[in-house]
Amino acid sequence: MTREISIYTESYEAQTDLSTKQYYAVALQSDENRVALAAAGVAHGILQNKPSAQGQGAEVRHLGISRHVVDGNATNIAIGDLITSDAAGKGVVADTINDLAYAIALEASTADGDIISVLMIGPIRVHA
Repeated sequence: MTREISIYTESYEAQTDLSTKQYYAVALQSDENRVALAAAGVAHGILQNKPSAQGQGAEVRHLGISRHVVDGNATNIAIGDLITSDAAGKGVVADTINDLAYAIALEASTADGDIISVLMIGPIRVHA
């Protein structure tokens, strides 16, 4: 059962059309007021809505429980796994030393495009 609890969600401007990227990882851009899809391993939160043009409001969950689009196909995601982002903004297992994890999986996934619940924990480095 996918669930959500917001502890800290903030509004930013979308850098571009993100209407098909709800529940993907996003990152702050250089002006700190805009967000775009996260690059691999660099996520500041998960997009909660579907802004359809540059400058529209983008609601980003930073802390709490969020739904998240993941790719559990390459490496299966198990409950309790640390999550980082891939180059497409999907959640993947953070299993390499120095990966930057931002969430803990609360559900398992074995497929690309699954939506699971994750506990947003803020960025932490994966250690051996």
